[in-house]
Amino acid sequence: MPVVVTIPSKQSDDDERTAALRLKRRRAAKICFLSVAAAAVVSGLTIGLVRTYLPEFEEHGYAEEGVLMNLNASLGNFSRFISEFADVSQDDHPPVASDFAPEGPIWYHAVVGMEVTASNSRARAALDVSLIERIDRDSSDPQYSERELRFSELAKDYLEHHRSEILDAPMGRMEPTEAHGDTSHRGLDVHGTDDRRGVGEAEARQAPFESIVRLSMGNKRCTGTLVGKDVVLTAAHCVYSDGKYHWPSVEVHPWKGTATVSRFNPSSFFDSGHLSCSDRIKVNYPCGYKASWCRRGWIRYPCNHRVKWCTRYQPPASDCTWRYSSRQIAIPPAWKQTACQASTDGSCAQSDFQHDIALVKLKKTQGGHAGTRAGSFKTPGWVHPMLASVYTSTPYAIAGYPGDKEPYMVTAEGSIEEADFEKTLLTHTIDASNGQSGAGLFSDGVVYGVHVYGGEDVDGARMVDQYWTSLTTWMRAA
Repeated sequence: MPVVVTIPSKQSDDDERTAALRLKRRRAAKICFLSVAAAAVVSGLTIGLVRTYLPEFEEHGYAEEGVLMNLNASLGNFSRFISEFADVSQDDHPPVASDFAPEGPIWYHAVVGMEVTASNSRARAALDVSLIERIDRDSSDPQYSERELRFSELAKDYLEHHRSEILDAPMGRMEPTEAHGDTSHRGLDVHGTDDRRGVGEAEARQAPFESIVRLSMGNKRCTGTLVGKDVVLTAAHCVYSDGKYHWPSVEVHPWKGTATVSRFNPSSFFDSGHLSCSDRIKVNYPCGYKASWCRRGWIRYPCNHRVKWCTRYQPPASDCTWRYSSRQIAIPPAWKQTACQASTDGSCAQSDFQHDIALVKLKKTQGGHAGTRAGSFKTPGWVHPMLASVYTSTPYAIAGYPGDKEPYMVTAEGSIEEADFEKTLLTHTIDASNGQSGAGLFSDGVVYGVHVYGGEDVDGARMVDQYWTSLTTWMRAA
């Protein structure tokens, strides 16, 4: 019987190779699909875990350092008034004191002397404002720039005749309430019965005390009041004295609690022993890319590459303290010319304190603003001088961080004895002590004055008038 031998054709070999190649491709595609699916599942689980355990998010953006704030960034008639009438001069080398503090802490509290000391201050508070800004905030050798806004008599007259149109603060009246009652007069420090009481840890984290902050300028200490998400109201003598600016850091909820300083992790605590809220687990990762297009001849190519970074944080500890660095300070230029700011013993003429007011604009810390985390006070609208008696029929309080109660907050209540609209000063009989300079004189969530000095019988506060209320609104939007 004949044997039939089948000789494989070239076409058969090609078919087998094609089938094998297809099988390999299917397997590779399946592996690739499974890998992508597994990566997606792992990524989803990772993102879920990160969002669960690191819930706070910060997007750093593409903002460049070293750029001055735009003075006309905010809207409204007040901003247009500044743009139209302000004569702006700039000093790129203003005097700023070093943060080095070789001595122990000094708690500020100015004194009105028995005799009026010599003063170079003007009789009335002017509209002029000095704005100093730290423009390379991440540098170990910071640079500062100061701009001074000066207004002519024409601008002052125009503002006086167009007050309701220009000033952003609403015109309104303070309604009188039941009188607080008699309080004993006091001197510079607490005399006789100490009416101050301690503010507990839980109470310090609730309104109105959550908005009371402590300012540290090297070894100097003051108190301030949050009047916006990133604006603090305080005394000018806290941030400018001896012919120099003193750049403050601001502590919100500076409560020591049960924390103790650890020599194994000293960076977690401030010099006062407070646990830092910023000391927590965080993850930085790139989350965006931006580049400009440049041209050389007929060739276009990407340039000026910038990467946007994002950060996620775990929740802060329950008994920690937030610290914020300052971005800008605003004070009356007239304060720099007073004898009070150069006084070595703290003795000043009462007329100097009409210029003793300041605003401090803060940077974010780990994606959050101080006032967003802690809340803030309102500032008053316009009060006609004919209604000065309203000030004296309303109960007020002062809270702050005096040196004799370090590191805790105290508060006391009392009344205003007199409202001097000419000097924009309020005299009061509320117990306060060294370290409470710059503290707000407040009532029902509104801060009406800044505690600036102690006297023999009464203390004094610089009135928060409508002009400084408008400046506050302007700095919030800047």
